[in-house]
Amino acid sequence: MTEKLSAAEYIRKSEEVQLLIAENRVAEEQVLDTLNALGSRSDIDKRWLSIARTDIERGFMALNRALAEPLMNMLSEVEL
Repeated sequence: MTEKLSAAEYIRKSEEVQLLIAENRVAEEQVLDTLNALGSRSDIDKRWLSIARTDIERGFMALNRALAEPLMNMLSEVEL
């Protein structure tokens, strides 16, 4: 049997995860801004740029889910 988390412990963990996800969103925006700038060039393959954008967006989504999913699973272990 797993030990129950206190509500305060869950809130602390939740805030920590939210901060990490916010940092990831900033990093993602910076990368997407770079892709936008590259998209205005005539000497770049737009198809591969689109593939890069999709994969980067998918990567950040997976990263944020990797942080949030365990937190969601902890909800059943919170002792109110």
